[in-house]
Amino acid sequence: MVSAQVAAKTIEHRASSNPASSFFKVPNDGLILGSLSMREGEVLALVAEGCSNKAIAVRLEISERTVKNHLTNIMAKLQAADRTHAVVTAVRMGWLTL
Repeated sequence: MVSAQVAAKTIEHRASSNPASSFFKVPNDGLILGSLSMREGEVLALVAEGCSNKAIAVRLEISERTVKNHLTNIMAKLQAADRTHAVVTAVRMGWLTL
């Protein structure tokens, strides 16, 4: 798990280079998006923007298969039935803003 200070700096840095990072919030408990990794948070933020798996892959410079793996992990961690449910859950928990 990443410390809150390191995570906040990482988010700050990524926000300047990645518009999706503007969705991130650091909750009071200091955890970034609960149990999600930073990359999973980036993927989820891009899903919230309405990006397809292919668009996410291009934007993050990863394979489309890796995007699918991240989405599978995100949905499992958030106990979400699909990508829309994952975004709604993250918004409700205050992890993402739209």
